Amino acid sequence: VGRSLRRMKSSEVVAGALAGLVADSVMHPADTIRARMDLSGSLDQRIRGRGFAGVVQEVMRREGIQGLYRGFAVMAATCIPTNALYFSSYRHYRRKLQDLTGHRGIAIDSAAGMFAELTAGILWTPVDVLKQRMQVDPRPKLGVAEHAFQLCQELGLRGLLRGYIPGVMLVWGPFSAIYFSVYELLQASVEKKTLAKKNQPRSISASLACGVCAGAAAAVATQPLDCVRTRVQVSALGTQGKGFFQVLQDIIAVEGVSALMRGTLARVLWLAPSCGIALGVFEGVVSSMENKSLV
Repeated sequence: VGRSLRRMKSSEVVAGALAGLVADSVMHPADTIRARMDLSGSLDQRIRGRGFAGVVQEVMRREGIQGLYRGFAVMAATCIPTNALYFSSYRHYRRKLQDLTGHRGIAIDSAAGMFAELTAGILWTPVDVLKQRMQVDPRPKLGVAEHAFQLCQELGLRGLLRGYIPGVMLVWGPFSAIYFSVYELLQASVEKKTLAKKNQPRSISASLACGVCAGAAAAVATQPLDCVRTRVQVSALGTQGKGFFQVLQDIIAVEGVSALMRGTLARVLWLAPSCGIALGVFEGVVSSMENKSLV
């Protein structure tokens, strides 16, 4: 795997890095609200039962605009390598699978998306655990170093990889499979309707629109299990030490099935624009670096 990854296209590595940096920077506040809503006020009773706008108002009232950017430093420092690996590995695996099978289609795109997540998830998971701890911790004055030290004290170094298997296999893996397969399906439809040539670079506007729709579909489909993943990673509601499925059972028993969908709007408002921006930037940078004129 390592040898094949070294043969990724440099244009796709650079494009993935820039795509992730732009999208994550713009959409981080929505991610913060999503994380807090997924916890259903378990760490902060003042947001229990509130909707998206209500949580935003409460965070702004108590913490100001900086409250929406909790965990941003962790994200900004790591989103470049993680997204470079994510997007470039998707394209790499897609080409390899097409060469191996001699086919193109939704199954190839889904598998490539899943493999890309398995690859990037090794870097993403510890970053995500730390970032989410900072986003939801009711003690806003704690910095990155303090949160990282506390996390290692509580769970050991393996705590930074907490949730990798369930997170990748049950949440982000399926998310990426849906995301890329729907995106490629929509792009194929756009290209067919506009009679675009096979090797013609993709329009940035079409990539953005297709990315938004694909991101929204994947976000809704994976929301219930993402709610569980969030609680496992931040050790909320007495979940410390419990496994993924035990936390799922506890949520349903205590709060009902509806609790799993409580953060859906925030998740869609975070991921749909983020996915659109990322793919728009990615396709644009790839086309520019490969000296192709954009449509």
